[in-house]
This record gives sequence, structure tokens and C-alpha cells, in this order.
Amino acid sequence: MTWRYFIGASILSAGLLLKVGAPVEALALGIALVAAVNWRRLCRDK
Repeated sequence: MTWRYFIGASILSAGLLLKVGAPVEALALGIALVAAVNWRRLCRDK
């Protein structure tokens, strides 16, 4: 997964989830957790 697609997907999904009433803290924590996992996976592949 490239960072460009990750950022785009994060923005779209966060917007949709905020629209239906998801808490901002949960969204931020979830996106940060997935970004950390993605970063770790990409660093391990190099």
C-alpha cells in the first residue's frame, strides 16, 4: 500500500464515519494505528 492511497482512503473513510456519528478520538486512534502498522511493514520490507 502506498502512502498516497492510504491518505486518500483515510480522508474518505473518516469523512463518511464522521457523517454517521463516529467519535473523532476513535477515528484518529484507528488511523494512527493503521499508519503505524503500515510504516512498520514497509520498513521491514526494505
